[in-house]
Amino acid sequence: MKRIKKHMIAAVVLMICTTFIFSSCAVNSESAGSEDKNTDSVMESKSEAQYKISDQAVCGKGDTDRVSLLIPRLESDKKDFAAVNDLIFQQVCTYFSQFDINDLKITDDIPSNSKSENSGQTYLSGDYKIKYNDDKKLSFVMLGILNNKTAAHPTHYLFGVNIDLQNSQVIDVKSMYDFNDAFLKILYSDRENLLVDSEQKDAVISYLDIQKIRECLNNGKNQFYFTENKIGIIQDGLPYALGDYSVFEIPCESIK
Repeated sequence: MKRIKKHMIAAVVLMICTTFIFSSCAVNSESAGSEDKNTDSVMESKSEAQYKISDQAVCGKGDTDRVSLLIPRLESDKKDFAAVNDLIFQQVCTYFSQFDINDLKITDDIPSNSKSENSGQTYLSGDYKIKYNDDKKLSFVMLGILNNKTAAHPTHYLFGVNIDLQNSQVIDVKSMYDFNDAFLKILYSDRENLLVDSEQKDAVISYLDIQKIRECLNNGKNQFYFTENKIGIIQDGLPYALGDYSVFEIPCESIK
């Protein structure tokens, strides 16, 4: 009789454990499936974003009437993001002003070829890609093609926009990380592994200019972005045949 009771107790315990394991697996599977595909990753201690991100079209006038840009727009019923959205637009305008493009404007018309496609008639085209976002910070990159009339070929561009959502301010990279000689040494010594997506790795690496990267970061320029555990460093000025720019992603733990 005692032996039967022991077997019954063991069977009940086994059933409870099995139920708990399957329940845990189901929860984990549901969480994994809900990840935002537009975001590369999420930072540690990420707070749930109380807003949604939608496309905002940007067009131009005159010589730049063939502008086809999409930038992110934050929307929420709980908070006014007008200042943030204006800051995002101004950051994009500031970048393109170096190409004498000074008359960009917001439009409600979403162009059909805006998703980083270039029909050959567009003077400037581009799209954004979210790298990180939560209730406190937003980091994204703008990427696309610029057709300069005086140039022999189009220019591929990539730049980062990093926003402090709580204060509606641009994030200074120096406030986040210390880009000292040790960091630059890590970047240079491990450059082959840190380089992001390049079909001509050796040629691209040969253009790595540590001094230029140091100057860009110290001047707070928009040549960086951040994800959950990495910071992306953008170096422009590469030859057209090599894509016009390169990107190196460094683990945050190597910087702090």
